[in-house]
Amino acid sequence: MDIISLSGRIKSLEKRFLNTDALEKLLEAKNFQEFAGLLENSFYAISGHINSYEELTSFFEDSRGLLTGEMSRVLPRPLYNYFVLRYDYHNLNLLAENREEANKYSEYSSVQFLVLREALKTNNYKDIPYYLKNSLSIIGKRGETNASDLSFLLKKSYCKVANQLLKTQNSVSIEYFFGIEIDFVNIASFIQKNISDGLLEQNCLVEGGNIRKERFLNEDILWKSVNTQYHKTAVPVNAGNYEMERYRTLMEYISRGRVVPFGIEPVFFYFAARDIELENVRRLAIGKFYNIEAKILSEWGIFPYQYV
Repeated sequence: MDIISLSGRIKSLEKRFLNTDALEKLLEAKNFQEFAGLLENSFYAISGHINSYEELTSFFEDSRGLLTGEMSRVLPRPLYNYFVLRYDYHNLNLLAENREEANKYSEYSSVQFLVLREALKTNNYKDIPYYLKNSLSIIGKRGETNASDLSFLLKKSYCKVANQLLKTQNSVSIEYFFGIEIDFVNIASFIQKNISDGLLEQNCLVEGGNIRKERFLNEDILWKSVNTQYHKTAVPVNAGNYEMERYRTLMEYISRGRVVPFGIEPVFFYFAARDIELENVRRLAIGKFYNIEAKILSEWGIFPYQYV
């Protein structure tokens, strides 16, 4: 792969990202038709004549397919596997919960749902990538594990596998990016325990974040640590602002990654930003389709990867 040539191509594509001004106009659009028109020159040339939620969902599913296809053609295989890993684990969680409805599983996983299901049924993992075999084994023993523990084991396995895939690139910047993701996984566990008035134990936290696990056990220490590590993240993070602060923290970090010259980092961060922007635009489109007011939409996590 010619990284120098690819990095140059990525720089030109960055101009199609939505900036702050474009996002504000989307929020203030009078109706869905105006909203769609504002996206004409972005990655999301959506029709203003969509008449149903199903059509809208189908458009963004197709956009997701195009993006993962582009990732497959451009990225080193471990990075592509990283980006589709969450779809693998979505399907693994369906198997863990015995939910095998055909319309529930993801088509964007690196391994087809039916292949995973057959491997689990036959206990034959020869067609399963090495990095998913342990998780299938965990599901195979689900009769020995309660649902809550099984869910945590799969979450922990996902983080471990994702970390291993990213470490193949020997990039401190990329590994720090995933450390942010792990920190927010642990913040989510902290929030969940607070809501249920439970006690968060260290063994319920995931390894590998940029903030040490023991700091999540004390609220004051946790938010001081978040302030130190991610000084633009608004604390305390709670259920209401979690998604916005997660997206803001990731995008702020990603937007700095593009300045690394001629390495894999700008390419990786470009696709990470595309992935987040797609989800944000999907949310805004659904909100605008249902005439949700701009003030509420502005709270849905829309910090842009702004081209400067």
